[in-house]
Formats: sequence, C-alpha cells, structure tokens
Amino acid sequence: MALPHSMYTSTDSSYPDMLKAGIYLCHRCGYPTFLLDGKQIPGVPFGSSFEHVPDMVNDVYNEARDCYSVNAFTAVVLLCRKILMHIAVEQNADPDRSFKYYVDYLEDHHLITVTSQDWVDRIRKVGNEANHQLIQNTQEEAKYILTFTSMLLTTTYEYPAMEKELN
Repeated sequence: MALPHSMYTSTDSSYPDMLKAGIYLCHRCGYPTFLLDGKQIPGVPFGSSFEHVPDMVNDVYNEARDCYSVNAFTAVVLLCRKILMHIAVEQNADPDRSFKYYVDYLEDHHLITVTSQDWVDRIRKVGNEANHQLIQNTQEEAKYILTFTSMLLTTTYEYPAMEKELN
C-alpha cells in the first residue's frame, strides 16, 4: 500500500519517549491506515486477487484476506473451510454432508491434484479444530490455508476461464 501523505504524524524529536506514529491515506482506496513503529493497521490483505472467480465465492475469499490483515486468523481458517465445501457442492457433491465427505469428493473427482492432498488434509484437520473447539488459529495456519484456497480458486475458476479466452 503506497502512503502518499500523512494526516497526522508524531515524530517530534523533542519527545524521545513518544512513539513514532501516523495516519496515512491510501492513494488507491482513499481509506486511512495507522502506522505505529513500523506496524501497519489494518495490514495488507494476504493472497492474490482474482478476475474469474464467481462474485459470491470471491467475496468470501476477500473477506478471509481482510480477516488476515487484521490478525483474525481463526476467521480465515473457517472462511476458507466454507469455500472448500462450497466448491465441492458446486462441482456436484451432495449438500449438507460432512467436511470429510467434501474433502474426499474433491480428491476422488480429481478436483485437487495428488500433490495437493496433504494440503487438503491439513485444512481438514485445522478447520475441524477451529470449527469444533474454542481455539485461536495462528498466523502460519491462516497463511497456509489461505495459500491453498488461492490455489484451489486458481485451478477451479481462473485456469478454465483463461483457456476459454484463448479459444
């Protein structure tokens, strides 16, 4: 995020114990962001943006990216879990089934590659814990799951749309 100018900054050298802080406006969206000793709040959304993902799926994915930017890592895990389930149903899996059923469906119907099966199993384990226990997921878990979700959206929506555009 480029930060062209500050609305307020606190860097007065006559107060050495004062933290360096500033509120900046993003030149793209016009919204403010707060910087405090090098930490940006809200942070930059993690992950790629997409052109060919259906709006409903893309909105939930972007919500997960926004959650990541404000350190809401458990929310990231749960939203990505929902996306995985939605994609399975969209690809003709039966609705209202267990999460394991959807993971197996994606694997059995080759909607994920053999080399991705460990990723999906990790999402299943981490997502089940987040869904059924009162825990807080870590940044590493959220990053891992958001990365896989991005890959799944790419192979499910982006690549097929790009192929259609070439023909």
